[in-house]
Amino acid sequence: RLLGLLVTGELALTLMLLIGAGLMVQTIRGLVRVPAGYETREITTMVVTSLKPDVFAFHEEALQKVAALPGVTAAAFVWGLPLTGNQWRAPLAIAGRPPPRQPEDRIVVSLRSVTPDYFRLMGISRRSGRMFSGQDRSDAPPVALINAEMARRYFPGEEALGQRLSLPGGKPMEIVGVLDDLRTRGLGAPVEPEVYLPFFQAPAFSKHLAVRSRLGSAEIAAAVRRELRQLDPGAIVEKVRTMDRIRDDSISAQRFAMTIIAAFSLMGTVLAAVGLYGVMSHTVMQRAQEIGVRLAIGASARHILRLILGEGLALAAAGIALGLAGAAALTRVLRSLLFGVQPTDPLTFAVVPALLLAVTLLACWLPARRATRIDPLRVIRED
Repeated sequence: RLLGLLVTGELALTLMLLIGAGLMVQTIRGLVRVPAGYETREITTMVVTSLKPDVFAFHEEALQKVAALPGVTAAAFVWGLPLTGNQWRAPLAIAGRPPPRQPEDRIVVSLRSVTPDYFRLMGISRRSGRMFSGQDRSDAPPVALINAEMARRYFPGEEALGQRLSLPGGKPMEIVGVLDDLRTRGLGAPVEPEVYLPFFQAPAFSKHLAVRSRLGSAEIAAAVRRELRQLDPGAIVEKVRTMDRIRDDSISAQRFAMTIIAAFSLMGTVLAAVGLYGVMSHTVMQRAQEIGVRLAIGASARHILRLILGEGLALAAAGIALGLAGAAALTRVLRSLLFGVQPTDPLTFAVVPALLLAVTLLACWLPARRATRIDPLRVIRED
């Protein structure tokens, strides 16, 4: 009975781990397939920092030289590259709206600064209006783009184009376009209101240079360094990564959790199966005389097989029942890591116990099969 209790508890813990692993596998599948609203293939990024006093001239010449490199189809500077955690959150006001009465009533959104080719490079599309152009410079009227989520949240039932936004101490900016929603903070994070500013109206000190090319990232980075250091010998180019790598890194926490849980689940399944096999083998050995007597008085091999399997499956059923109850409570801890699947996903809670039951059935079948081959005469004589 003690061994049976231990095996039951082991099966319960194993089932909890297996269900957690199943939920994480579905999360990773969902994150890999989620439409981000931008492309990641063939894009190499690097952080560029220049101390030249003429910021606009350096970046304009840098874009021209990088875009002219062999194999490069587009290049753009961006402050606030998706999935990197770079964002500038600031309060803003909407022209014609009363000021907020309380600090928590302020409109605070993420700001991103980009050069005109950024949207073409990333494959970002617009809902209405226009994109930035080369005329959106420091001497031109300030303009801005917003995403569709901001248009829905702050301009419901009215046209967002033509509205004016202003940052603290800044000039009013006219909304000239509305972009599709993008998952910039995280693939599993909800879409948030965002405002995009022309880089040559809102430059950033340290920013990403994004380059679209079929060449390798190391080759592109080396060519970019040569070109930029001709413009500024002190220019720093670092943190070279592809957008595909950035996307993979953004779900590294979920991948790590899945790997750890899956590894412990596999170990638990093996140990539980071996434990159940050991318990049933011990039971068969202890009950050899009883089984021999049953066979001697006419019990069939099928009856013995059903008897032993029934006892083993009773232990498995108890462990699975306890495991389901524990999983329903403990998988809620994984809620912050899950995406596109509920902690009590019916499919996972149905398939995983069925698989574990199949494993335990195999672990019970081997001792049960051996029990049917006991020689009644030999067992009775030995007794």
